[in-house]
Amino acid sequence: RQQVVFGSFNHVPKLTDSTVMLWSQILRRVPDSRLRLKAAPFADPGIQERYRRLFVEQGIATDRLAFEGPSEFPELMAAYRHIDIGHDPAPYNGGTTTYQALWMGVPVVTLAGDNFCSRMGASILQNLGHEAMVTETPEAYIDAAVALANDAPRRAALRTELRETILSAQSCNAERFTRNLEDKLRAVWRDWCRQRTTG
Repeated sequence: RQQVVFGSFNHVPKLTDSTVMLWSQILRRVPDSRLRLKAAPFADPGIQERYRRLFVEQGIATDRLAFEGPSEFPELMAAYRHIDIGHDPAPYNGGTTTYQALWMGVPVVTLAGDNFCSRMGASILQNLGHEAMVTETPEAYIDAAVALANDAPRRAALRTELRETILSAQSCNAERFTRNLEDKLRAVWRDWCRQRTTG
């Protein structure tokens, strides 16, 4: 089968030791896969070496890892053509990075936590109707990523569908979002006025 490339363009501080352990388990379950990491700090050979060492300690050979430093925005977005599945770091999820990956047709699997920072991925994916890519345990996260790696037709379909899914999502309907926000603000104002007159 075609070699699957996992990837993350999230900022390096989000790539904690626990995230490396999680992603390493996925790489071990998909033995012919690779991992591509892109972020500004990876321009530093020392940072690259640190992460190579972390993955090697988890049993991942260095020839399965690729590191890339910063680039201009058009090149950044074009780099998603090298990625088949996006890794969302945990416990600090991606936000803008997740949207960028999805916009370029790269499905993202997320592990939802119990606070805002660890539920950004879940919020984005659920809003787009992709609850299947939202997981609640490390084991489920690994299983979902492995299942997607083994399902080339599904990945191909997502590659062509995700951008349209984003465009049709409620969160991208600026007029509807604005009207809903206006309604909420009016309701808050009415409640305040009511409390002032009855108090």
